[in-house]
Amino acid sequence: MTKVCFDYDSIVYNIGFSAEKRYVEVELKETKPSSNKLRHNLPVRFDNRTEFKEWCKVNDFDYEIFIINDIQEPLPVHIAKQLLNQKINNILRQLNVSEYYGYLSNGKVFREDVSTIYKYKGDRAKSLKPLHYDFLREELIKHHDAILALPTLEADDMCSIDSHSAWGKEKLIVVTGDKDAKTVEKSYLFDPETMIVPQKIIGIGKLYWKEHTKTPTLTGHGRLWFYAMLLLGDGVDCIKPRLLCNVKFGDVGCYKLLSDCKTDKEALSKVVAKNKEWKRK
Repeated sequence: MTKVCFDYDSIVYNIGFSAEKRYVEVELKETKPSSNKLRHNLPVRFDNRTEFKEWCKVNDFDYEIFIINDIQEPLPVHIAKQLLNQKINNILRQLNVSEYYGYLSNGKVFREDVSTIYKYKGDRAKSLKPLHYDFLREELIKHHDAILALPTLEADDMCSIDSHSAWGKEKLIVVTGDKDAKTVEKSYLFDPETMIVPQKIIGIGKLYWKEHTKTPTLTGHGRLWFYAMLLLGDGVDCIKPRLLCNVKFGDVGCYKLLSDCKTDKEALSKVVAKNKEWKRK
C-alpha cells in the first residue's frame, strides 16, 4: 500500500502567497528641498524589492536612501481554498495515490534553544506571512487530515520520522521541497516543483548540480548530501558553520571535496579534517 505524507507548512506558504497580490511602495527617507525633483519622478510602486534594486542600479541611486513598504492584498478566501484543493489533488493524481495526511508545525522548536550563536531562522524574522495563513491551516486540519507536529518538532521532522519508520512496511512518499528531506535514509521523496516521479533515498547517495540556476548551486541526496550540509550549513535556517572561522567555502569547494567519496568513512574523514583546518584559522 502507498500513502502520501505532506509537509503542509510549505503548502501553506506556497498557496498563501499565490492567493494574494504583493508589491512594494517606496518613498524617500530625506525631506530636503534637493530631493524634491527625485521625489516627483520616483515611481511609487514596484512588483518586488528586486525590481526596485534594478531600478536604482539603472538610475544610479543609492538603494539605502529609500523607505520600502511591503504591501499585501488578499484575494477572496474562496480562491485560496480552491488553490489549496487543486494543489493537493494534482499531486495525488500525479502520484496515483488516494490515501494521504500531513503535518503542520506547532510552536517553538528545539533548534531555537540550541542555536546560541546565530538565532535559528533569524534571517526570517522580518519575512512576510501570507494573509490567509490561519485560514489555510484550518482548512488543512478540517479537510486534509493535517496533524499538528509534536512539541519542539517541525512538520518536516515528523514527515522524516514517519517516512523512515515506514520503510519495509509500506511505501510512504513524503511531499516537500525541503532540501533536508534528501538526507533521510530509506525514504521516498517527491518535490512537485522539480520531480516527475518520487525519488528513493538510500545508500551513500551523490552530489550534483542543480539545473537552470544562474550560478552553480549544489544539491544531492543520501548520506553524502548530509555530509555536505555539515560543511555548508543552511543559510535559510541561519545555520552557518564556517562564519566564525572567517573562511570562504561554498558549493564548488564542497563538491570538489566530497563528490568522489565512495564510503562514509572517507566522507566523514574529510568533513572532520576540514573543520580542524577551519579551527586553526
